[in-house]
Amino acid sequence: MAKVSESGQLNQARQACLQLVSLINEQLIQPGKVSIANQDYFAKASHTMEQCNTLLDNELTAIVARFND
Repeated sequence: MAKVSESGQLNQARQACLQLVSLINEQLIQPGKVSIANQDYFAKASHTMEQCNTLLDNELTAIVARFND
């Protein structure tokens, strides 16, 4: 996996969250009938959570490293 800068990780996580919110709004809130497949929704939600978890893991690692110095 390629190393991504902190700002790049933040942008990826932000973009993933925005896409998931848009998907939820367009596919689950606005329409009278849900048209997105369960697998597609959960794949998008899982990807978004992975992006956020990567960002949080890196932030926590940096905090722990500061305390250990």
